[in-house]
Amino acid sequence: MRKSQQSVENICQNLFLFFSMLSQNCASELLTFVDPPSNLQIIDPGYLGYMHIQWETPVSLRSVRHCIARYKLQYQNLETDRWMTVITKRLSYNQGFDLNKDVKVKVQTLVKGNCTSESELQSAWTEATFSSLLKGDPDSSIEEFTCVYYKWEYMECRWQPGKSVPQHMDYTLFYWHNGLPQTMQCKHYLQTKGMNTGCLFQSSELEDYTSFNICVNGSLKEDLIMTKYFTLETHNLVKPDPPQRFNLNVSQADKIDMDWELPPGMVPPQCLEYEVQITRDYDLWKTKLIQDEMSFTLHKWNPKHSYCFRIRSKVNILCADDGFWSEWSPYQCVKALERTTEIVLGIAAALIGFVLGMTSFILLRNKRLKKKGVVVPCSV
Repeated sequence: MRKSQQSVENICQNLFLFFSMLSQNCASELLTFVDPPSNLQIIDPGYLGYMHIQWETPVSLRSVRHCIARYKLQYQNLETDRWMTVITKRLSYNQGFDLNKDVKVKVQTLVKGNCTSESELQSAWTEATFSSLLKGDPDSSIEEFTCVYYKWEYMECRWQPGKSVPQHMDYTLFYWHNGLPQTMQCKHYLQTKGMNTGCLFQSSELEDYTSFNICVNGSLKEDLIMTKYFTLETHNLVKPDPPQRFNLNVSQADKIDMDWELPPGMVPPQCLEYEVQITRDYDLWKTKLIQDEMSFTLHKWNPKHSYCFRIRSKVNILCADDGFWSEWSPYQCVKALERTTEIVLGIAAALIGFVLGMTSFILLRNKRLKKKGVVVPCSV
């Protein structure tokens, strides 16, 4: 009995010593201050604005146990006041930037856990700035850069030469997206008077629903041409064709039914919306937005008036945040029936009046001849 009591007492003493040592260790590791991350870097891998940001764990946290470290990253392109914020447990982050402006990032350490008694500690910020060091005369860079993705089949990007560029100079376009291992140069330049003023991209060279980075530069013996950077989202630049064929049917229920076929191109049917315009007697056009359908009905039309219709299409909000309306289709009309009806009714009334008049005249003439005893021939 005594031996069992002694063994229980020994176990209790050992447990007491263990928890005492554990509490002392926890107390000794309790943090009241945390350092910011170290070695913050902004690395340009050459992807025309897609940058790699990385940092290292603070030295003071590398031997600390029972702690959860997170990092609060903020970034912006200079000349803007808005900071974008990301909180992560990782030691790196990738983000696209406009390299026409400087890039600024800052990061701080956030610590919470047993080592802080479950309260959160925040370090000071550490900051870094990246400049693309644009060189050359600002008037040498391209102007009025625009891109249109026609029918989701091919994209044309066009620009105007800079004000200080001689005619014999050529611009060069490079591009990159997530599907490419490295930047690529334009394969099909569009030219104006022998100078590169655009680039034609086939759909196989593009990548939808991701950033499409472009830079346009060039060089002269006298000086460098200032580089211009652009970031596009190709699915927001689609311009479909209008429906090539549509039908108008006049029913007996005082309505005009309109239906159409899909426009040519690679735009999925569920990605299209339409605008139908109607004019009465060639007056102002009135617009109707049509979604999820390929038909339209004009109710209570008046046959005394002419009605003309035309249609155009656009990628809807299900497939893009923006885009271009197609051109308007040629219009078709339902002509007024008023004049034709009046002419027909007038002729019919005249014929009826003539027949009734002749009949009355013959009957009256026969009646008078019978009273005089004159025999009326059957042919009369």
